[in-house]
Amino acid sequence: MTLQQLSLFAALLVFGSSTGAVAQAGKRPPQKKPGAPAKPGANPQTKGTTQLPGDNGKLGVPYTLGPPGTGNNINFTLNSVEYSPRRVNFGEETRFPKADEKALILHYSLHNPNPAEYHVDWATLKFTGVDSENQNQEYTGLVAKEGTGEKVAITLKPAQKIDVYTAIVPLPAKATVPKLIVQHNEGGGVLRYDLKGLIKGLTAPFADPKDASGATILDTVAAKTGEFYPGRYLDVKYVSSTYTDGPLGENEPEEGKKFFVATFVLKNGSPAPIDVDFTILRTNLVTSDGEKVDHNGGAIKGGRDENLSNHLKPGEEATIRVWTRIPKEVTVKSMAASEGEEARVYLYEIAGVK
Repeated sequence: MTLQQLSLFAALLVFGSSTGAVAQAGKRPPQKKPGAPAKPGANPQTKGTTQLPGDNGKLGVPYTLGPPGTGNNINFTLNSVEYSPRRVNFGEETRFPKADEKALILHYSLHNPNPAEYHVDWATLKFTGVDSENQNQEYTGLVAKEGTGEKVAITLKPAQKIDVYTAIVPLPAKATVPKLIVQHNEGGGVLRYDLKGLIKGLTAPFADPKDASGATILDTVAAKTGEFYPGRYLDVKYVSSTYTDGPLGENEPEEGKKFFVATFVLKNGSPAPIDVDFTILRTNLVTSDGEKVDHNGGAIKGGRDENLSNHLKPGEEATIRVWTRIPKEVTVKSMAASEGEEARVYLYEIAGVK
């Protein structure tokens, strides 16, 4: 090989070596998969299952929610879900279903998996139910602690856990919620639950017997004497009833009329004081001759013929008498009672009243 050929061969070797280095430098370095766990020792706490976009959740299983790899995460466990006819209290606030509505209560746990303290409150997670009509039903935006009902705004220490609840209310009386979507307020993957067959149904006397799933609630409930039933803010118990021709304080029965007087016990089931007056209960009647008598009276104190004016603290009770004018010649066959026009109606059979 001549000297010129040797020089050309050496130049080609150098060129080939340099082009190879350029190609190597242009390759992307290996990428971590989304949601890859942090290096050992980076987080001393136990994490839940890291959810991927659209992951399906299961009751009782913890999942780590929040942007992966940021340290801004919380472990979430959905413990149980139930339909309810009752008001839901959050601190001093109350959310209640109306006559044609119910509540969906979500019971869950929050656990801090981070090496630092972590603040949780109503906005940490967002809950959206997808009902049987494919309509989104948003949660109340309120979260309370199990057992106490206190609003949740707490800083969790590393590894600290808290049991809480929130609710979707109102929810239509016949609606089911086959899907639940849960997401951290800072983003990250969406956690989806298939709730078909997993929601605790309503029970008698609230459940519509035509719906075996217990998802449909009645707007008029057959009630029993001597038992409390939930209204909007009050629990209501019918005790007894009577007829009278005489005046009730300043109230006269009018010519050809008498009073039907029903005695109730009211208990404040809300977390805030409530003023109770003559408008608190509505009683609509059906008389022995089949005629309907709409509410036309008021309420007085249980022990004195004085107009009703009470201030009930949370948990406090008061006895009241609700009166209605009816024709003298009839008796009452049934009574429908409700705490206001929008509340669920409780139907009582009236028999043997003198």
